[in-house]
Amino acid sequence: MAEAVARRLAEDVVELVRRALAVSVRASRRLPKDVALRLAYDVDEVAVPFLEVTEVFSGPELSRIARAVSHAARCAIARRSGLPAAVARDLVDRGDLPVLQALVANETARLEENVIVEMLQRFKTDKSLLEQLAEAGVLPSSIARDLIVR
Repeated sequence: MAEAVARRLAEDVVELVRRALAVSVRASRRLPKDVALRLAYDVDEVAVPFLEVTEVFSGPELSRIARAVSHAARCAIARRSGLPAAVARDLVDRGDLPVLQALVANETARLEENVIVEMLQRFKTDKSLLEQLAEAGVLPSSIARDLIVR
């Protein structure tokens, strides 16, 4: 019965109703996948609070979502606790500077060295990202060494 109600609310034409649903079910691990996907691909006001915390998606599903959603939704994904390395890689591939800054600010995101190198290559003219990486303590020593040698 609860699943049927959730499905009905997810289809509501009133954005405020869908946002309320997204906020109220975002912590549920038993949310039906079709409802979760509908919320994830909804307008930012619905998708952002949902994507930032829901645990209903696997890593590969979250990667697919990250490749297809809006800038604001990508920022929400970048702020997720325990963000897997593969999802971080997808965000770096598709995200703009604010997405990457949100990713670096996320202390629980798994950032592999090759992902950090790609970030710096994509935004080599932006010193704020380099500073943020250094301040976060995630700048690999090989990159730091190269910067000092220059």
